[in-house]
Amino acid sequence: VEVYGGSFETSGADFYWGGEMNDWSVSVSGHGQTTEGWDFDSFDITGQRDAHEMGESRSGLFARIESDSFNFEIFDGQVEQDFLGSDQTWPFDSYDRHTTHYGMGYDLSLSEKWNTSIDLTHNDHKRDTSSGLVDVKSRNTLVEVTVEGEISDKLDAIIGATYTELESTDIALGASPLSGEWQTLYSQLDYSPIRALKVTIGGQFYDSENDSDALIRGAFLWKINEHCGLKVLYGEAYRSPYLSELYISIPDSLKGNPELLAEEMKTYDIQFYYHADKLRIDATIFDSTISDSIGFAFQDGLRTFVNKGESEFYGYEIESSFQLTSRLLIESSLTHQKNKNEAGIKNLSLIHI
Repeated sequence: VEVYGGSFETSGADFYWGGEMNDWSVSVSGHGQTTEGWDFDSFDITGQRDAHEMGESRSGLFARIESDSFNFEIFDGQVEQDFLGSDQTWPFDSYDRHTTHYGMGYDLSLSEKWNTSIDLTHNDHKRDTSSGLVDVKSRNTLVEVTVEGEISDKLDAIIGATYTELESTDIALGASPLSGEWQTLYSQLDYSPIRALKVTIGGQFYDSENDSDALIRGAFLWKINEHCGLKVLYGEAYRSPYLSELYISIPDSLKGNPELLAEEMKTYDIQFYYHADKLRIDATIFDSTISDSIGFAFQDGLRTFVNKGESEFYGYEIESSFQLTSRLLIESSLTHQKNKNEAGIKNLSLIHI
């Protein structure tokens, strides 16, 4: 147990307890803190001046129980805070944010060389403000099932699937809940013909709100000797549009685009490394291409979200560290990056206004 205090009339307490019984272990921890906060004195956007203490209180409780094959955890947290109103005008506003998390995992041995795992995560979130202007609530659930094992002494495999569900409600506007579902299926093979060499081939299929696609990845890892090695990597990834990008609606300001496609990225990396007792050097060349990148555009006098097209980012990075003495470590890094879009325009701005 820890109890403490500080400036701005800050006080708090933390505790932790853990124990074991047979094949089970249990842990519980908690946190609580309050503060009157520092004095905030400012003009708002209308020119009115006022002052208020930036007070805050927060609390949280976490518990976990686990065995060799099963685990369950729960978290409940709350934050109350004062801030300059949701509309950036005096008087001060306050909000109450409440978050709850549940997680569960189960591992099952299918045979001597194969096992499966099942993971479930659920989160609830709610924000209430005294003005009611930005009150929202949301929930999301993620389920993942994975099977992995050894096909032979030199070949390992993994296959898995995920399901994600998200729902969000704008309480302030009294709008109907927005919801979305995403599914993925992935697999990977790791082949090591000799101890110093590893080849990886993998793939992923995703199905989001508006589109679906298959992505691939691969890696070639060669340990040249005890200190040196070479890595050649290729990967594809995606980001589905947020619900706000699809459905947000702020009158006379911002409107979502339900036809948005997922962003996709393709990346090549070649890295040479040297790792000795005192000296480490990593040199990497990279080239990434983003297609259907999501940004802002004006349509019918309103800002909205659109798929912007394709951009390429390329360059190199060098990182090093040297243990000069037992107490002194020197680290350095150098990164050089350029970019261009599909029209060939170089060094474009990455900030969409």
